[in-house]
Amino acid sequence: IFVWSMKTGRLLDVLSGHEGPVHGLMFSPIN
Repeated sequence: IFVWSMKTGRLLDVLSGHEGPVHGLMFSPIN
């Protein structure tokens, strides 16, 4: 999963470790 900045368009992080499909994702703008 690639996490991109909505403000700058830059790649912020890559979340690895998932072998199957990802059906949902939640984030908190505070953290």
